[in-house]
Amino acid sequence: MLKRVLAVAVGAASLTMFSGASANTFSISELLQVGASLPKIGDLASGSNLDASSGTITLNDGSQLLIRTKDGSPLSSAVGSNNTTLLADGREFSVRTSASSLEDAYNNSATPASFTVSAVVDSRVVSLDWDGPLDAVETESTFQARLNGQPVTFVLPEGTTLADFDGNTRFRLLDQNGNDLLEETTLNEVSADQINKLAAAIGALNADKSIAAAQRQAMVYNFGLIADQINHAMQPGSRLSQGPQSVDGTRFSFGQGLNAWVGSEIGNTSGDSAGMGYDADTKTAMFGVDARIDNMLAGVAVGYSNFDMTSNFGRSSLSGNLIAPYGAVALLDGNLVLDAILLYQDLDGSFDFGQPTDWSGDRWGARVAGTYYLPRFADDMLLAGLTAGAAYLNDDLDDSYGNDYGVELGEAFVGGRLIADFGLGSIWTSLTYFEEVSSDFDRNADLLGNDDDNRFEVKVGASHQLGTNMDFSIAAKTTVGSSDTDYDAVQMSLVYQF
Repeated sequence: MLKRVLAVAVGAASLTMFSGASANTFSISELLQVGASLPKIGDLASGSNLDASSGTITLNDGSQLLIRTKDGSPLSSAVGSNNTTLLADGREFSVRTSASSLEDAYNNSATPASFTVSAVVDSRVVSLDWDGPLDAVETESTFQARLNGQPVTFVLPEGTTLADFDGNTRFRLLDQNGNDLLEETTLNEVSADQINKLAAAIGALNADKSIAAAQRQAMVYNFGLIADQINHAMQPGSRLSQGPQSVDGTRFSFGQGLNAWVGSEIGNTSGDSAGMGYDADTKTAMFGVDARIDNMLAGVAVGYSNFDMTSNFGRSSLSGNLIAPYGAVALLDGNLVLDAILLYQDLDGSFDFGQPTDWSGDRWGARVAGTYYLPRFADDMLLAGLTAGAAYLNDDLDDSYGNDYGVELGEAFVGGRLIADFGLGSIWTSLTYFEEVSSDFDRNADLLGNDDDNRFEVKVGASHQLGTNMDFSIAAKTTVGSSDTDYDAVQMSLVYQF
């Protein structure tokens, strides 16, 4: 899911911390020290250093840090602005203030002003906002701020200021209700699990949550049309079959032969992705060709799907073209059907939460299932089948800033299906339970989902033979009961038999 460990904390200037930082991002202690030493940057742009584009500051731990402008302009020009981007040993961070300039904030450090500091740390953009005097770094032990828009309070021991802070200083991090985001600890003691949970709580993973929400819906929509085509093609036949090539089948069970089909599905979905409430519209369209030879089915589908989401943290969209080879085999006189679907999709999209970005990448997936059909009953009018299986999706995306996002999703499912034949058509219904199993192979999966990611799906459909070689079907599906993933959708398909 996450390619690297992500972490966030808070301080008066840039008290934003991450672990596992790469060469292009900040380590915990470095970024923390940059924040605490922010007022010292103003000293680099004064006196004889007015034209200098870089300078070295001494941090609280005695180490030195090279500060320079991004474009080679004088530091005095940078601090003369109220919105500037600087490099600390080659790593970029931005500072904004409500004062007329950073220089004014430095010279009037006791005057309250608003500040925003942001940086990319371990591939995630994190911003810190706070209101207060700049010299609070050297006078206060409690700081109220906002991390990615979420109010937090950073509490140091009495008599300790941010200027004294290092990896062994004990601290607490509280949310807006006074609850511990991090219980009393030190930077050196914080675990990866604590850091990841903190990152999720203050919104650093909102883009990841958005991708996870889109992926959960893709699991619903991308496999559904193909799975239904397999079910119709492989279900055991009855004496009511009217297909011209039928040797054993109902509506789509045409025995030997080639089929071409088109299908589409539109729906509305809503849910909660670890505190990120969302509502979205989904669209899927596919074209497929398959052939049944004796007890085997082989085919391929191509199509397009789109997910357009509005959440309480911003807007996002994700769409792309897909290709999905599939196949099935019938055993035990056709009563046991095993099927599999492979899926590849190229993805493009966008995400707008404070800092808009574009996404591009791909999605890989697979679904396997087994269906056992019970003997027909009610004068051969009714057929019942029991299905169990699993599905997996892996999204790998890059944003326009070069940051990498990876999200995995696994589900197991079990359900039942009842089909009733009526001359030239049939009606059917199914009830399926889906259990998310992502955390079994990804220890960070809970950060992007809630405890109630499982769901029951009810589906009702009808089909009718339009001619000797063509069939039309329509179906609707929805979730029932309590779930963090809710959706309603309608799908239609048309099949032609050669």
